[in-house]
Amino acid sequence: PPVPGRAPCAARRVGRILPGATGARNGTMGCVDETPGRGGVVRVVVVDDHPVVRRGLAALLGTLDGVEVVGEAVDGASAVRETQLLRPDVVLMDLAMPGMDGVEATRRIRAAAPGTAVLVLTMFDDDATVTTALAAGARGYLLKGVEQEEIARAIAAVVAGEAILGA
Repeated sequence: PPVPGRAPCAARRVGRILPGATGARNGTMGCVDETPGRGGVVRVVVVDDHPVVRRGLAALLGTLDGVEVVGEAVDGASAVRETQLLRPDVVLMDLAMPGMDGVEATRRIRAAAPGTAVLVLTMFDDDATVTTALAAGARGYLLKGVEQEEIARAIAAVVAGEAILGA
């Protein structure tokens, strides 16, 4: 459905770039389409404070059929802003970041955009961190040592409404 006051994505090629965000890679910054996984394409925002990790994940996800990286964010606050602006299907979220961490960002994203699934991708494998992230609203939790195929399966699972816990 159209968003009041917003032109359809096809009519707008470039929107504003948010502070702390690296923006959409597909040239449709600011477009909002509320239909999850529309056209078989899952829209993803990648959140990590380490540029090489964030860009590497975006590049890796860009090789997957049916996945489009629509934005990147460097911290929790910019993740919340990117999510509110772009309305992705999935936010791939790191937990340990300066400023607002991934747990608080997850909590705020789930409150502001309940249709967006948060999939945590982190190095932390302790039970307390997993429990805290899930309690904040994360739909999935993966460790950064997973293979590309596991990330792809997890993205598909959380878009389908499933909870996913991977190694």
